Amino acid sequence: MKSIEAHFKVATPCFVGSSNNNAEVRVSSIKGALRFWWRALAWAQCAGEGGARDTVRRIREREHALFGSSDAGQSKVAMRLDMKAMPEIVEKGKVLPVGPGARYLGYGVAFGSKKTGTKPGQLIRPCLAAPFPFSLRIAARDARALSDIAPALRLLGLVGGVGARARKGYGSLVLTSLEGDGITGWRPPRDIETYCGHLSSLLKGVEAIGREPEISVFSACARVDLMSENARTPAEVLDEYGKAMVRYRSWGRNGRILDGEPSKCRFREDHAWMKSEQAADDFHPRRAVFGLPHNYGKNIDVKPDQHDRRASPLFFHVHEIGARYAGIALLLRSRFLPEGEKIRARGKAVPAKPDWGVLTTFLDENRTRGLWPDG
Repeated sequence: MKSIEAHFKVATPCFVGSSNNNAEVRVSSIKGALRFWWRALAWAQCAGEGGARDTVRRIREREHALFGSSDAGQSKVAMRLDMKAMPEIVEKGKVLPVGPGARYLGYGVAFGSKKTGTKPGQLIRPCLAAPFPFSLRIAARDARALSDIAPALRLLGLVGGVGARARKGYGSLVLTSLEGDGITGWRPPRDIETYCGHLSSLLKGVEAIGREPEISVFSACARVDLMSENARTPAEVLDEYGKAMVRYRSWGRNGRILDGEPSKCRFREDHAWMKSEQAADDFHPRRAVFGLPHNYGKNIDVKPDQHDRRASPLFFHVHEIGARYAGIALLLRSRFLPEGEKIRARGKAVPAKPDWGVLTTFLDENRTRGLWPDG
């Protein structure tokens, strides 16, 4: 039996738990995140003859063979979680001491609002306080299975997270050590340049995938940006990114946002549509590209016509580099909704017209520098 062992640090509060709403890290949660990042790397490996549907089929077949499914049978790898020490649980109703930007990133899932009668930072579900470490041991009879899963393991520890609001930076996982069969010379990045080197080595060849892919994967349409660096705490990174998001997206109340800052009042068409009782037959808010559903107020929602949600293509990750923390943004551009599916906006099904410039403008205006592909 061959094996590798990965040691992680959870850098930010983690909203992960079991079906009875207890906060705990489980193998199934880690495995689900690992499958996502394995899939994100697989498009470049599986693209070949045939169209996009053939590529998706090949990815699905390889994923099921590696991780297991009802059709393919048992997984080729066995995973065991070692928590070392149990992390502190912050119970529902307690106040998590984070700023307004960090609260914005967790709104609706982690934190309530004034309308729900909760205090600033008061939790509406329990979480695991960060930081805390854990180890994941992956064993397989076939060494090829380990070599197949190892890149996804490294990617998970560079840009990924676990739990609710993982795409907003909560539950960010930092890979601190990787050892075992087939692993030689891996060290955690000591600075941003080393971080770029780790990322680039994992993404070799994906630039050749020029077409917009069907699913959320790395391709020439993707990008990774450094949003902040040298922060003293993970909470500081979350808060600054969340504030940048509010400044970019929010109209505010009476022209004010956050602690009284004047709003830039972007997305005037979206705001006018929300205020008008007349819904256009072909309009949906430009901010829909941030992900769906999007609540614009009482009885005013924007969602996929045939699905419950479309997860955000924009990811945020907090990474520990040395004794400081950096904010990493990742855009995985892909087909926004299945071909032909519309967006239901204020009760009307309208053609989906995702404006990717909304996301790229946000990144361009707020990043410190590009990390990939121009890092």
